[in-house]
Amino acid sequence: MSKAHEADCTIKCKSRSHGQIITSAITKRSTSDVSLASFIRATCSNFTKAFDFEGRTALHMAASRGRNKLMQWLINHSSEAFVNAKDRESGYTPLHRSIFYGQVHTAVALMKIGVYPDILDKDDYKALEHAMLDRQYICKVENEMPGDVYVWGSNTNYTLGTGSQQPKNVPDLLSCFSRSNENVKQVCLGKFHSVWLCASGSVWCAGQPARAGGSAATALRPTLLRLPEPCKEIALTLTSTVFLLQSGSMIQYTFNSSDNTTSTSKVGTTKYQISHPIGVCAGRSHVVLWNAKGVYTWGQNVGQLGHQDKLVPTPRKVAISMNSKEETKFELVDASDAATVVTTSRGDVYLLHKYICKKIAVKQINLSQVRVEAKVSEAGSYSRVTVLLLTNVGQLMIWQDTINKLTRCVFGLNHQIKITQMALTYDALYFTTKYGEAFIGYMSRKTPSKKEDTASKREKDGKSIVNSLERDDYTSVKIVKIPNVHRATAISVDCEGLNFACIQNKPTCGLLSVPELSPSCLSKHMESLFETAANDDILHDVTFKVGSKLFPAHMFIIASSSELLYKLYQEATLIDEKPIIVLDNVHPEVFERILKYMYTGSCDVAELGPCSLKIRKEDLIPYKKEREVDIDNTEVIENPSEVSAFEVYKQQDKRKNNKRRQNNTNIQTQRLYCDPVKMVQASAKRLQVMGLHKLLEKY
Repeated sequence: MSKAHEADCTIKCKSRSHGQIITSAITKRSTSDVSLASFIRATCSNFTKAFDFEGRTALHMAASRGRNKLMQWLINHSSEAFVNAKDRESGYTPLHRSIFYGQVHTAVALMKIGVYPDILDKDDYKALEHAMLDRQYICKVENEMPGDVYVWGSNTNYTLGTGSQQPKNVPDLLSCFSRSNENVKQVCLGKFHSVWLCASGSVWCAGQPARAGGSAATALRPTLLRLPEPCKEIALTLTSTVFLLQSGSMIQYTFNSSDNTTSTSKVGTTKYQISHPIGVCAGRSHVVLWNAKGVYTWGQNVGQLGHQDKLVPTPRKVAISMNSKEETKFELVDASDAATVVTTSRGDVYLLHKYICKKIAVKQINLSQVRVEAKVSEAGSYSRVTVLLLTNVGQLMIWQDTINKLTRCVFGLNHQIKITQMALTYDALYFTTKYGEAFIGYMSRKTPSKKEDTASKREKDGKSIVNSLERDDYTSVKIVKIPNVHRATAISVDCEGLNFACIQNKPTCGLLSVPELSPSCLSKHMESLFETAANDDILHDVTFKVGSKLFPAHMFIIASSSELLYKLYQEATLIDEKPIIVLDNVHPEVFERILKYMYTGSCDVAELGPCSLKIRKEDLIPYKKEREVDIDNTEVIENPSEVSAFEVYKQQDKRKNNKRRQNNTNIQTQRLYCDPVKMVQASAKRLQVMGLHKLLEKY
């Protein structure tokens, strides 16, 4: 056995040129996997670790091209680290590249081998997430666009509206709104009921609709609520639902039941109205309504209402001291079980907690959303207080009572994210980004530091500013991406963090421009193949002889249009590899158009304008089959003995004269042209080219 050619390098070779040669060779379609393996081994001795200029290995390219045999051969010579190696261009592993380029069989083979599927690329995507992206590549996510609702969670009291009490581990589409073509604008999830607000102003409820002024029966799916007018915003407490109507009035339906059932329940209705309301929010046992001039609170008071009374039955304005001569307006408000946070147009942030009003931040003027979380136990002990401030540019700031300081949030991502909407619970925060992603974040809790220790360290360390920024000016947030969410505009969570809802834009919405598809060049290429076919080329495998003309053709194309011609080809190949098939009773110009239709799918006789096919009737005579017996032109003599030779000669003379007269009178009709459509249609039917035959039936 001959010895294989060896590479001119060593096993420690790190040549980028060798890697470039190898990756370029794998892209050749005409080369087999066995030939490539021989070439790779002869090119570089360290071929498993040879990177090209883009950081790609031979395994990356084999996975991209779907070459499973070559990939298996490379894996047998590679270590585990290089099976999961990332390229420099996008941070893709071989599994990333196989899924990105649609090589499903290669991805399955890699998964069977045991590659790591949880490796993140430079966009923080796992390999399998590339297969689940369901939005257009030219897409913009906005709140104003039509959206669908996706829900998941424990679903204890039918609050998800899925029709059953089974929990959902991953986001699942709530199909009832898609069927009714409703655009969901807001979702509020509660412990015993959930409410959906649509852009049209209609409100739907699942779970116990009696807590929202609906029927007393349990609703397994969202049911429509009857309101006096369209709704603008909704808020939920444990026992009531608050509707802010478009006219500015507020309606609160309160459900009074000792055992959370509908047997001994009473529904109370409270109406209130202020001028130009901005919004409404609620905690477990209280409601907040506000406009630019004041904040109004009512409900059970545990220190979050801004009043000293234990119970505030009706809306009462909160006294907040501004200490400013300028006209200050209230902008954003949020409420939780034991705290309420208020922001103003001057950038001041106030916290209502433990029966006091405290200013926690100043000069925060470009805020788009605010969230607060604080709880109180039945014994009266308070939990920690967390306040989140979201700016217009998508940056998140956090205030915690343990450090009494406003810091920025830092996420462990390779790229910068812009947050568009957020929700907060006691254990975690939930937010959506500009690109439609949704994340769960777990915040690090800081304890207050001693001033003496920090002062002494700053004196000793010359880089005090850098150390201060690293130590005090940010809060680390560990985030986890929510699966199957790629077009999110808003996210909601109940107070206990057990049920979730996410609003996503419809997949067909958000296109900034219509993708332009280049016109197909297949017809032009097939026409070029038809016109350039010649008797001396090596591509054609059959020749048709029609009259005195020869038509070289390709049987793979002919067989897809005519079964008759394919059968003739099979019979003729028993004698010759490139047979010449003779076709009778077909005009060459007609067959040329039929052959062109087989290649291009078009025929000029079916197009508008003058037809180039002009055939006279006398030109068809050589292509007609001669009959063995012509009855019209054959003379029959009944009894030759009774007829004289003169009479026979006289009758023949008369027949010749009649033929001459007939030829002279019909000379114009013989020179008329035949109908090209009927000729091509009849020949196509005879050759069993039924596609062309059906096409010409319309004419």
